[in-house]
Amino acid sequence: VNTYKGSLILLKNYKNTEDYLKQKFSAGRRSKFRTYQKRLETCFNIEYKTYFGNISKDEYEFLFEAFHDMTKKRFLEKKIQNYDLSRWHVYHEIAYPLINSKEAVLFVVFSDGKPISICLNFVRNKTTYGYLRTYDTDYSKFYLGFTDFIKQLHWCFENNIEIFDLLKGSYPYKMRLIDTQYFFQKHVLYNSNSILTTIF
Repeated sequence: VNTYKGSLILLKNYKNTEDYLKQKFSAGRRSKFRTYQKRLETCFNIEYKTYFGNISKDEYEFLFEAFHDMTKKRFLEKKIQNYDLSRWHVYHEIAYPLINSKEAVLFVVFSDGKPISICLNFVRNKTTYGYLRTYDTDYSKFYLGFTDFIKQLHWCFENNIEIFDLLKGSYPYKMRLIDTQYFFQKHVLYNSNSILTTIF
């Protein structure tokens, strides 16, 4: 049974980040992406870090606390509930070993040592799954999401990732990024020899 629509990017159809951007966006739009990043890096002391296969427990705790605080702040400002916040203890428990075993990757943008954008993706074989992301809303005018996304693309191509799965949700920003959609499915298992299960 088809349920939610999912969205993904078939990275294997592109040579590199530049090729992807050229095929998906106009020259004017690509110029805006460069402007967003340059403006951010001009105004602040910006550092980009990727944690994949090695993160200390202390740094992990520091980043995950900031991750939680930014997510909470963002959705309080939007005045809507966030499902992920109710399950935060689960993410906190599983992400640390998964990062160290290269089954998850954490992307962080720092401004003067302070995390201002964090994204947690899961990794399986040649697919990465965009799972949790947030940013400091004080930096909204710098369009951190686009700069962070392009950094993630660079990492994907460098690590031979073939599919970037953005999972469910048909958000406008996501529709601009993807090149493929699919359906999540529920499979119903039953005994076809049973009259009762066949009827119901």
